[in-house]
Amino acid sequence: MFGWSEHEMIGRSASTIFTPEDNESGATAGEIAMAAAQGKAPDVRWHVTKAGRRVYMDGQTIALRTPDGMLQGFLKIAQNLTDRKRMEERQVVLLAELQHRVRNVLAMVAAVVRRSSLNVSTGEFRDHLSGRIAAMARTQVLLTRGAGMGVDMSDMIRDELLIQAADRDQIVLSGPALTLAPKAAEVLTLAIHELATNASKYGALVTKNGYVTVQWDIDRRVEQDWLILCWAETGVAFEDNVSRGRGFGTELVTRRVPYELRGSGEMKFEPDGLRCRISFPLVPGESFLQEGVSPTALRDEGQS
Repeated sequence: MFGWSEHEMIGRSASTIFTPEDNESGATAGEIAMAAAQGKAPDVRWHVTKAGRRVYMDGQTIALRTPDGMLQGFLKIAQNLTDRKRMEERQVVLLAELQHRVRNVLAMVAAVVRRSSLNVSTGEFRDHLSGRIAAMARTQVLLTRGAGMGVDMSDMIRDELLIQAADRDQIVLSGPALTLAPKAAEVLTLAIHELATNASKYGALVTKNGYVTVQWDIDRRVEQDWLILCWAETGVAFEDNVSRGRGFGTELVTRRVPYELRGSGEMKFEPDGLRCRISFPLVPGESFLQEGVSPTALRDEGQS
């Protein structure tokens, strides 16, 4: 279990198989002293193999003495429980993470509810809210496939557009292969969802002549790579009675992206359709739900 042969192990200090932390804290000396005084001592802790790996042993250190009582050395009898110990530690981490995520996802849902407009019918409010929560859920499904996994940029955008019943021929996507870090994926998914929803109700996806073109690229700056994403709608005939105020989608693009991702977001209406530009640095970032919901980013301000 330790990787030492019998010949190599005999004569070595007992501290050889203990971790540097235990040797420095005196735990090693304490265990050996207890075994010498009482004949044996419990030894349930992390140890170090010849190759430097950590192994978790559950056993005892037993003092070996001559017939006249002189201490000769020590015998260690132990069971290797490394795999079980790592699984137990992982369970503790996962439980804490689950509790943290549940609290934060509820806070995030509450923030989305507060930012959803009340100046609509009950049916419209239900559709808006369920769509936003569904977008959050889709991202979480992708992120929880494995620890630290991100989201494929192209798949995420295409999925959000097709969920709005868009014809594939009305969608043009172009850009390099890119996996978004968890936090960036969560923020950007909500923004794309809002843009796609608006396009299916008022914009390019309403008519057969409308198109949505989404292009992205990586701007290699001196110290950090930035994602530059451009959303363009064409073939749109705006109606005068359609509101172009600051809705939830506008808030996401122009306020939350700059706040959460340290980037920028712009939206403007051209004669033939909406234009949107989002940019932010591509840095590793944990899940937004792991860090808690920012009260500033999604606080309830005015009407959506």
